[in-house]
Amino acid sequence: VWGTVAGFAVQALLMAWAARWSGFPIAPSAQLGRPLHGALGVNMGWLLAATFINGLAGVVDQAILAHLSGGSLAAFGYANRVIALALTLSATVLGRALLPVFCGVLEDERRYQLARAWARRAFWGGAAAAVLLAVCADWIVAVLFERGAFGPDEREHVAMLLRWMCLHLPLNIVVTVWVQWIVTRPGHGRRLFGAALASTTAKVAVTLAMLAWTPLQAEAVCLGLAAATLAYWLALKER
Repeated sequence: VWGTVAGFAVQALLMAWAARWSGFPIAPSAQLGRPLHGALGVNMGWLLAATFINGLAGVVDQAILAHLSGGSLAAFGYANRVIALALTLSATVLGRALLPVFCGVLEDERRYQLARAWARRAFWGGAAAAVLLAVCADWIVAVLFERGAFGPDEREHVAMLLRWMCLHLPLNIVVTVWVQWIVTRPGHGRRLFGAALASTTAKVAVTLAMLAWTPLQAEAVCLGLAAATLAYWLALKER
Protein backbone atom coordinates (compact mmCIF):
# COMPACT_ATOMS: atom_id res chain seq x y z
CA VAL A 1 0.00 0.00 0.00
CA TRP A 2 2.72 2.44 0.97
CA GLY A 3 4.60 1.65 -2.24
CA THR A 4 1.50 2.51 -4.28
CA VAL A 5 0.98 5.76 -2.37
CA ALA A 6 4.64 6.70 -2.81
CA GLY A 7 4.42 5.93 -6.52
CA PHE A 8 1.42 8.25 -6.94
CA ALA A 9 3.23 10.98 -4.98
CA VAL A 10 6.31 10.71 -7.20
CA GLN A 11 4.11 10.74 -10.31
CA ALA A 12 2.31 13.90 -9.11
CA LEU A 13 5.62 15.65 -8.43
CA LEU A 14 7.01 14.71 -11.84
CA MET A 15 3.84 15.91 -13.58
CA ALA A 16 3.95 19.20 -11.66
CA TRP A 17 7.59 19.68 -12.61
CA ALA A 18 6.84 18.91 -16.28
CA ALA A 19 3.90 21.34 -16.29
CA ARG A 20 5.95 24.10 -14.69
CA TRP A 21 8.82 23.50 -17.11
CA SER A 22 6.38 23.73 -20.05
CA GLY A 23 4.98 27.04 -18.82
CA PHE A 24 1.62 25.81 -17.53
CA PRO A 25 0.35 27.07 -14.14
CA ILE A 26 0.09 24.36 -11.50
CA ALA A 27 -1.55 26.32 -8.67
CA PRO A 28 -5.35 25.88 -8.52
CA SER A 29 -7.41 28.90 -9.54
CA ALA A 30 -11.16 29.06 -8.89
CA GLN A 31 -12.95 31.90 -10.66
CA LEU A 32 -16.64 31.24 -10.08
CA GLY A 33 -19.30 32.66 -12.32
CA ARG A 34 -17.91 31.63 -15.68
CA PRO A 35 -20.54 30.46 -18.20
CA LEU A 36 -19.58 26.78 -18.13
CA HIS A 37 -19.23 26.42 -14.35
CA GLY A 38 -22.92 25.69 -13.74
CA ALA A 39 -23.17 23.00 -16.41
CA LEU A 40 -19.84 21.52 -15.30
CA GLY A 41 -20.98 21.32 -11.69
CA VAL A 42 -24.24 19.57 -12.62
CA ASN A 43 -22.43 17.10 -14.85
CA MET A 44 -19.87 16.34 -12.14
CA GLY A 45 -22.71 15.70 -9.70
CA TRP A 46 -24.24 13.10 -12.01
CA LEU A 47 -20.84 11.49 -12.57
CA LEU A 48 -20.18 11.26 -8.82
CA ALA A 49 -23.61 9.68 -8.31
CA ALA A 50 -22.92 7.18 -11.12
CA THR A 51 -19.56 6.30 -9.57
CA PHE A 52 -21.24 5.72 -6.20
CA ILE A 53 -23.88 3.43 -7.77
CA ASN A 54 -21.19 1.43 -9.62
CA GLY A 55 -19.18 1.04 -6.42
CA LEU A 56 -22.28 0.00 -4.50
CA ALA A 57 -22.88 -2.81 -7.00
CA GLY A 58 -19.55 -4.37 -6.05
CA VAL A 59 -20.43 -4.21 -2.36
CA VAL A 60 -23.74 -5.95 -3.08
CA ASP A 61 -21.87 -8.76 -4.86
CA GLN A 62 -19.59 -9.23 -1.86
CA ALA A 63 -22.53 -9.29 0.55
CA ILE A 64 -24.37 -11.92 -1.49
CA LEU A 65 -21.29 -14.09 -1.93
CA ALA A 66 -20.54 -13.96 1.79
CA HIS A 67 -23.88 -15.72 2.47
CA LEU A 68 -23.36 -18.49 -0.09
CA SER A 69 -21.69 -21.88 0.32
CA GLY A 70 -18.19 -22.03 1.73
CA GLY A 71 -15.44 -20.74 -0.51
CA SER A 72 -17.72 -18.86 -2.93
CA LEU A 73 -16.41 -15.43 -1.99
CA ALA A 74 -12.75 -16.49 -2.24
CA ALA A 75 -13.22 -18.40 -5.51
CA PHE A 76 -15.11 -15.46 -7.04
CA GLY A 77 -12.32 -13.13 -5.98
CA TYR A 78 -9.65 -15.26 -7.65
CA ALA A 79 -11.63 -15.54 -10.90
CA ASN A 80 -12.43 -11.84 -10.85
CA ARG A 81 -8.73 -10.97 -10.73
CA VAL A 82 -8.16 -12.75 -14.03
CA ILE A 83 -11.18 -11.25 -15.80
CA ALA A 84 -10.37 -7.80 -14.39
CA LEU A 85 -6.93 -7.96 -16.00
CA ALA A 86 -8.45 -8.64 -19.41
CA LEU A 87 -11.05 -5.90 -18.98
CA THR A 88 -8.53 -3.32 -17.77
CA LEU A 89 -6.18 -3.95 -20.68
CA SER A 90 -8.98 -3.75 -23.25
CA ALA A 91 -10.48 -0.61 -21.68
CA THR A 92 -7.10 1.13 -21.63
CA VAL A 93 -6.35 0.31 -25.26
CA LEU A 94 -9.81 1.23 -26.56
CA GLY A 95 -10.04 4.36 -24.45
CA ARG A 96 -6.75 5.77 -25.65
CA ALA A 97 -7.49 4.83 -29.25
CA LEU A 98 -11.13 5.88 -29.63
CA LEU A 99 -11.66 9.00 -27.52
CA PRO A 100 -9.39 11.22 -29.68
CA VAL A 101 -11.12 9.85 -32.80
CA PHE A 102 -14.62 10.64 -31.50
CA CYS A 103 -13.56 14.09 -30.29
CA GLY A 104 -12.20 14.87 -33.77
CA VAL A 105 -15.52 14.17 -35.50
CA LEU A 106 -17.87 17.18 -35.34
CA GLU A 107 -21.05 15.64 -36.77
CA ASP A 108 -23.04 13.73 -34.14
CA GLU A 109 -24.48 11.30 -36.71
CA ARG A 110 -21.00 10.45 -37.95
CA ARG A 111 -19.77 9.86 -34.39
CA TYR A 112 -22.73 7.57 -33.72
CA GLN A 113 -22.11 5.49 -36.84
CA LEU A 114 -18.42 5.31 -35.99
CA ALA A 115 -19.25 4.08 -32.48
CA ARG A 116 -21.58 1.40 -33.89
CA ALA A 117 -18.89 0.16 -36.27
CA TRP A 118 -16.26 -0.01 -33.53
CA ALA A 119 -18.74 -1.65 -31.14
CA ARG A 120 -19.31 -4.48 -33.62
CA ARG A 121 -15.57 -5.02 -33.99
CA ALA A 122 -15.12 -4.89 -30.21
CA PHE A 123 -17.87 -7.46 -29.68
CA TRP A 124 -16.37 -10.04 -32.03
CA GLY A 125 -12.88 -9.40 -30.71
CA GLY A 126 -14.16 -9.77 -27.15
CA ALA A 127 -16.05 -12.94 -28.07
CA ALA A 128 -12.87 -14.48 -29.47
CA ALA A 129 -10.97 -13.48 -26.32
CA ALA A 130 -13.73 -14.94 -24.13
CA VAL A 131 -13.61 -18.29 -25.94
CA LEU A 132 -9.83 -18.41 -25.64
CA LEU A 133 -9.98 -17.50 -21.95
CA ALA A 134 -12.65 -20.13 -21.28
CA VAL A 135 -10.63 -22.85 -23.06
CA CYS A 136 -7.45 -21.95 -21.18
CA ALA A 137 -9.14 -21.28 -17.82
CA ASP A 138 -7.76 -24.36 -16.05
CA TRP A 139 -4.21 -23.68 -17.20
CA ILE A 140 -4.38 -19.96 -16.37
CA VAL A 141 -5.70 -20.58 -12.86
CA ALA A 142 -3.13 -23.31 -12.24
CA VAL A 143 -0.22 -21.08 -13.30
CA LEU A 144 -1.39 -18.05 -11.34
CA PHE A 145 -2.77 -19.53 -8.12
CA GLU A 146 -2.20 -23.28 -7.65
CA ARG A 147 0.28 -23.48 -4.83
CA GLY A 148 0.17 -24.19 -1.10
CA ALA A 149 -3.38 -24.69 0.16
CA PHE A 150 -4.76 -23.85 -3.29
CA GLY A 151 -5.14 -27.35 -4.74
CA PRO A 152 -6.87 -29.07 -7.69
CA ASP A 153 -10.35 -28.70 -6.16
CA GLU A 154 -9.92 -24.97 -5.71
CA ARG A 155 -8.46 -24.68 -9.20
CA GLU A 156 -11.48 -26.42 -10.71
CA HIS A 157 -13.90 -24.18 -8.80
CA VAL A 158 -12.15 -20.94 -9.80
CA ALA A 159 -11.77 -22.06 -13.43
CA MET A 160 -15.47 -22.84 -13.59
CA LEU A 161 -16.37 -19.36 -12.29
CA LEU A 162 -13.92 -17.80 -14.71
CA ARG A 163 -15.74 -19.48 -17.59
CA TRP A 164 -19.04 -18.08 -16.33
CA MET A 165 -17.48 -14.61 -16.13
CA CYS A 166 -16.42 -14.88 -19.76
CA LEU A 167 -20.10 -14.38 -20.64
CA HIS A 168 -19.88 -10.67 -19.92
CA LEU A 169 -16.43 -10.06 -21.42
CA PRO A 170 -17.58 -9.21 -25.00
CA LEU A 171 -20.38 -6.94 -23.77
CA ASN A 172 -18.06 -5.19 -21.35
CA ILE A 173 -15.68 -4.34 -24.17
CA VAL A 174 -18.61 -3.05 -26.24
CA VAL A 175 -19.65 -0.86 -23.28
CA THR A 176 -16.17 0.67 -23.30
CA VAL A 177 -16.71 1.81 -26.89
CA TRP A 178 -20.09 3.36 -26.12
CA VAL A 179 -18.73 5.13 -23.04
CA GLN A 180 -16.06 6.77 -25.21
CA TRP A 181 -18.85 7.92 -27.52
CA ILE A 182 -21.15 9.19 -24.78
CA VAL A 183 -18.49 11.34 -23.07
CA THR A 184 -18.14 13.41 -26.27
CA ARG A 185 -21.79 14.50 -25.96
CA PRO A 186 -23.17 17.25 -23.71
CA GLY A 187 -24.90 16.14 -20.54
CA HIS A 188 -23.24 12.75 -20.53
CA GLY A 189 -23.23 12.61 -16.72
CA ARG A 190 -26.99 12.07 -16.58
CA ARG A 191 -26.76 9.27 -19.17
CA LEU A 192 -23.99 7.51 -17.29
CA PHE A 193 -25.96 7.76 -14.05
CA GLY A 194 -29.02 6.23 -15.73
CA ALA A 195 -26.88 3.44 -17.15
CA ALA A 196 -25.32 2.75 -13.74
CA LEU A 197 -28.75 2.61 -12.11
CA ALA A 198 -30.13 0.26 -14.78
CA SER A 199 -27.01 -1.91 -14.53
CA THR A 200 -27.15 -2.29 -10.76
CA THR A 201 -30.89 -2.98 -10.79
CA ALA A 202 -30.49 -5.67 -13.44
CA LYS A 203 -27.57 -7.25 -11.58
CA VAL A 204 -29.41 -7.52 -8.26
CA ALA A 205 -32.64 -8.75 -9.88
CA VAL A 206 -31.00 -11.46 -11.97
CA THR A 207 -28.69 -12.62 -9.18
CA LEU A 208 -31.50 -12.95 -6.64
CA ALA A 209 -33.76 -14.64 -9.17
CA MET A 210 -31.09 -17.20 -10.06
CA LEU A 211 -30.39 -17.89 -6.39
CA ALA A 212 -34.10 -18.32 -5.64
CA TRP A 213 -35.11 -20.43 -8.63
CA THR A 214 -31.99 -22.40 -9.57
CA PRO A 215 -29.34 -24.40 -7.70
CA LEU A 216 -26.64 -21.96 -8.81
CA GLN A 217 -24.44 -20.34 -6.17
CA ALA A 218 -21.56 -18.04 -7.15
CA GLU A 219 -22.50 -18.71 -10.78
CA ALA A 220 -25.66 -16.66 -10.15
CA VAL A 221 -23.51 -13.64 -9.36
CA CYS A 222 -21.62 -14.18 -12.63
CA LEU A 223 -24.93 -14.18 -14.50
CA GLY A 224 -25.82 -11.01 -12.63
CA LEU A 225 -22.64 -9.43 -13.98
CA ALA A 226 -23.63 -10.37 -17.52
CA ALA A 227 -27.10 -8.90 -17.00
CA ALA A 228 -25.61 -5.73 -15.54
CA THR A 229 -23.31 -5.26 -18.52
CA LEU A 230 -26.16 -5.86 -20.96
CA ALA A 231 -28.38 -3.31 -19.17
CA TYR A 232 -25.55 -0.76 -19.11
CA TRP A 233 -25.01 -1.20 -22.86
CA LEU A 234 -28.71 -0.88 -23.69
CA ALA A 235 -28.98 2.29 -21.59
CA LEU A 236 -25.98 3.89 -23.29
CA LYS A 237 -26.61 3.02 -26.92
CA GLU A 238 -29.99 4.75 -27.09
CA ARG A 239 -29.52 8.07 -28.83
